[in-house]
Amino acid sequence: MMDRINNESLWIRLNNAILFKTRAENPWKVRQAALSVIKNQFDLMGERYLIVLNDTIPMLSECLEDEKVEVEDMAKEIVKKIEEMTGESI
Repeated sequence: MMDRINNESLWIRLNNAILFKTRAENPWKVRQAALSVIKNQFDLMGERYLIVLNDTIPMLSECLEDEKVEVEDMAKEIVKKIEEMTGESI
C-alpha cells in the first residue's frame, strides 16, 4: 500500500502510528508485530523509506532495551537493515 502511495507525509504518519505500538504498555507480541511491519517497509521500499529515519531511531532505541528478547531481536534486525542501507552505524 505504501509503495503505491507516493506521499512521504503519509508514510511518516503511518510509520509513527505503527511505531507507537512498540511502546512498553502494549503486549510484547504487539510490539514485535509492529517492528516486523516496520522492517517489512524498509525491505520493500528500500532507501525511499529512509525519510522516516528521524522518527524511527528514538523508538528503536527503546525497543533495543525491551524486556522481551524477541522484541529486542527484531529491533536489532531493523538497525542492521538501516545500517546496511545507509552505510553508517546508528
